[in-house]
Amino acid sequence: MDGAMAGLPQELQAVFDHAMTGICEMTPSGEFVRVNSYFCQLTGYTNEELRSMPVQEIVYPDDREADLAGLQRLRSGEIGSYSTEKRYLRKDGGVLWAEVNRSLVRDETGRAFIVGTVRDMTAQRKAEAEAKAAAAYNRSLIEASLDPLVTIGEDGQITDVNIAAEQATGFGRAELIGTKFSSYFTEPDQARASYERVFRRGSVRHYPLELRHRDGHTTPVLYNASVYHDASGHTLGVFAAARDVTEIRLAEAALRESQERLSALFDSAPVGIYDMAPSGRLTRVNPRFCQITGYTADELLSTPILDIVHPDDLEADRTSLRRLLAADMDSYRMEKRYLRKGGGSVWAEVNHALVRGDNGESLLIVAAVRDITAQREAEAEVRALNAELGIRVEQRTADLERANKNLEAFTYSVSHDLRSPLRALSGFSEALVEEYGERLDETGRGYAGRIEAASARMAALIDDLLLLSRVSRTDMNARPVDLSAEVGDVVEELRLREPDRRLRVTIENGVWVLADRTLIRSVVQNLVENAWKFTARRDDACIEFGTAASDDEGVCCFVRDNGAGFDPAYAGQLFQPFQRLHSAAEFPGTGIGLASVQRIIERHGGRVWAEGTVNQGATFYFTVEGATPATGALVAGTCEEHQNDELDDDQDQRNG
Repeated sequence: MDGAMAGLPQELQAVFDHAMTGICEMTPSGEFVRVNSYFCQLTGYTNEELRSMPVQEIVYPDDREADLAGLQRLRSGEIGSYSTEKRYLRKDGGVLWAEVNRSLVRDETGRAFIVGTVRDMTAQRKAEAEAKAAAAYNRSLIEASLDPLVTIGEDGQITDVNIAAEQATGFGRAELIGTKFSSYFTEPDQARASYERVFRRGSVRHYPLELRHRDGHTTPVLYNASVYHDASGHTLGVFAAARDVTEIRLAEAALRESQERLSALFDSAPVGIYDMAPSGRLTRVNPRFCQITGYTADELLSTPILDIVHPDDLEADRTSLRRLLAADMDSYRMEKRYLRKGGGSVWAEVNHALVRGDNGESLLIVAAVRDITAQREAEAEVRALNAELGIRVEQRTADLERANKNLEAFTYSVSHDLRSPLRALSGFSEALVEEYGERLDETGRGYAGRIEAASARMAALIDDLLLLSRVSRTDMNARPVDLSAEVGDVVEELRLREPDRRLRVTIENGVWVLADRTLIRSVVQNLVENAWKFTARRDDACIEFGTAASDDEGVCCFVRDNGAGFDPAYAGQLFQPFQRLHSAAEFPGTGIGLASVQRIIERHGGRVWAEGTVNQGATFYFTVEGATPATGALVAGTCEEHQNDELDDDQDQRNG
């Protein structure tokens, strides 16, 4: 048999062939000379296949360069043997990890051979890779934790930390490892006691400590820690995790503050408040509720609430409570009476609300109680006063009806009984002048004329009084009225009476209002006739009708003249009956017309006022609801001015 192992004893040959380690013999140039069966089993090739290929052909490509370098060192005599780990390519395409030991040997003739042993490490390498992956996975979990994590040895020194621990302390991993765990806390003795307890008991839960950062600020934490062991169960150290409880502490402080505020509000609230269990027992009451009922807090807490509800209100209250607990409603309000301690009752407005747990179960009922006894008594008093007022109104209505009947009788008397003697006076004065005029001297005829004039003034006064009376009593029939046309008609009537008057009249077109036509015609007739009368002594007389802006709702109309005017100090007297700012000798009249104007405008929901200056004219304003000519619909209160065509002097002459 060729090779260094040729001629081996039979026992050694059997060991070579049946060894559980791959054995191969190769030439220094890297060709197989002989391989055992286990090496064939490891690579998947037969003995003949291996002996027909160079060694490098089954070496993993990434390991070939290092393999050739090792062989070269053996061939050169630099080394006599070496050991390495490398990969072989199996015939089936798999990869074999192996520990390879190679030695250079020579036979009796001096020829050199390389003998190698191959131990399968594939399973070991796989286990190591899995262990490495598991370690990397565990480390990634540790590093991914937002909580600081540390391991502590039995001597109290830190053996490992995660990134969160570095951030929490301000020190790097290398600075922390090997230092005392307790030195990073505001109370080192308490920190040392914590891990010593873990070594004694095996673990601690929610151990409070205060971690100090490198820059000096501190963080409250709760530590959870337990011991960890090796495979044999020997304790290696403590694994500790810290949870930053700053937000929890802040939330707890906020909760305490909120509870304190709620408690202060509960105790000092101006209304009664109580908490009631679903069973009907009170669990908490405030001082105001004690004041309302007259009971002490201890007495109320030992008494079912329904025991102090007035019997007449008990059934309604019990029914509402049942519906509340049955989830038919979340809250309800009712007015009911409580029985006060010592007798009597108190009226209260009570709002009930149900508080539920996370699972929807009924936890408690909260009620707010407002004492409305005084309100109820006031309401009863108001009802009594209203009843009394109703009787008085009926009496006053009856009195008013009697007064109206008397006024109607007076009006009838004025209209008929007073007119007859006036007509007689006027008739006899006319007859006296006609039949005995020649016998009367100038003075006598003057007296007769004055009787005639006085009778006429008295008749006019009677007419104006009757008009003023009718203004307050007549029914109104509001409809769209073209006020511009009404003013024009009044002016035409005046021109027909006095065709020789020369004056200019300006009338704004398209002023429509919603009013009683008869009454509103009386308004413009009074105002235009006044303007006509008080401009009689001016050669350049002018009268203007139009609209103006006003804060009042509706349309603001005015009648303006440049006549005698009036002293503004007496403007308030203009609309009072019989109040005149000019004598009858200057300007005739009864003093009733403007009073009628005011009453008519007020009946239409508007107002009337005047502006004037002595010898510079006057302007009378009034407001009334606006309308459109087509439908009578209401229009905006702000008026726009429109310049109307003026009636010039020639037109005045034609109208005359």
